Amino acid sequence: MPPAMELPIDVLGEIFVVCVTNEQRTRRETAIQCEGCKPLRIPSVLAQVCRQWRCAALSTPSMWRFIHLDLKTSCQVALRKEQFSKLFQRHVGLSGSCPLELSFANLGSDEGFNTVMNIIGTENNVAKRVKRLEIGLAGAAFLPFLSILQRAVTPNLEDLVLYHTGYFTPHESIPPEALIAFEKTPLKRLSLGRIQWCTMDVSLSGITSLSIDLGHEHEAILLRTLTSFPNLVELTLQCTDNFKVLDSWEPIPAATLPALERISFDPRICHYSLHKLDAPKLTYITARNFSRLSPRFLAYLPNQTAYTTLRIERFTPEDDWRFKQSGKSHWNYKSLEELRVEWTSSFTAGVPGFLACLKNHPEILTLELVECSIDSEYMHNLTTDASLLPKLTELRLSKCPNICPRVLDTIASERRSLSVFVTL
Repeated sequence: MPPAMELPIDVLGEIFVVCVTNEQRTRRETAIQCEGCKPLRIPSVLAQVCRQWRCAALSTPSMWRFIHLDLKTSCQVALRKEQFSKLFQRHVGLSGSCPLELSFANLGSDEGFNTVMNIIGTENNVAKRVKRLEIGLAGAAFLPFLSILQRAVTPNLEDLVLYHTGYFTPHESIPPEALIAFEKTPLKRLSLGRIQWCTMDVSLSGITSLSIDLGHEHEAILLRTLTSFPNLVELTLQCTDNFKVLDSWEPIPAATLPALERISFDPRICHYSLHKLDAPKLTYITARNFSRLSPRFLAYLPNQTAYTTLRIERFTPEDDWRFKQSGKSHWNYKSLEELRVEWTSSFTAGVPGFLACLKNHPEILTLELVECSIDSEYMHNLTTDASLLPKLTELRLSKCPNICPRVLDTIASERRSLSVFVTL
């Protein structure tokens, strides 16, 4: 008998929860980047393997708390309405009393709006259990979507994700009255992709985590936007589009976020000046999707005496090399990947740029590298150059397969006070 068949039912259930959660995390990241995503299928698949696995799946309510509905065109929704209803009721029933995480993709038809309103637009036990709500718009669906926000009855909502899967237009911004209903909810996290947050007097002081799209705005409006969230702890600035943004012509206002501790950004932020953002508690920096680094790496962020943690995600120097080999002489703004390379084209390429960035920030205590395609050459100087991150106490690597374990062992032996953590 295979070892997996000998596991107790409760252990199998915990393993299933991890599998479903990881699939949901991947789907969620894809959706926020406004890319196509597949529906959740793991719960149903696991329940069909054998009698033991089915028993484990059906007796583990938390693995059924994720409910994802892909709402296509009106005719497709009409044809699948009964199927949607059965799927939804099945997940709700199997999830027991667990808080629900609902996601709706391609919301654009009248039938789709009716489906969503029947779930979160009326006072019922399901709406009261919704902890996370994700809505992806398709086509010219923005005005009806605003009515959903105004009429939603989700008193326990903590996490709201809104994104548009089509092309952005300047008219699609959220007016102040759209989210007034959420002032009375425990809403803590808000994510906006290809959707503007217009200047408003409404203050959502309960929100501590904000993710906002920079593909269509400039820094003056961005800083005015942040005044609506005075108690932010975590701020994510991303770009999901390849629009060429015009330079700001408005004066950049000052903004204060006294509780902000973490900020994440992609190469697009290198064209924004956030030095007027006052964030005295800011210590944790995350940089994503860079192909080059340099001493000016953090120059556009709020002025700070010390950043204690630097996290670099998906650092891919080979993207810069691929573009050079393509022989292109100008940028056509059709590829976001190519545009990310251009945004940092003035930075120093390869290992020299990486080392120059680290030397410019000797105050760093923790360095985290996640899903980076760099090799051991990038890390070798940590063993030979004592002036490189002299205060470093933790080095964390996750999914960086090109870095040789022997180099990491050498770093740990040379720097006695350094702890190295590696996650495959």
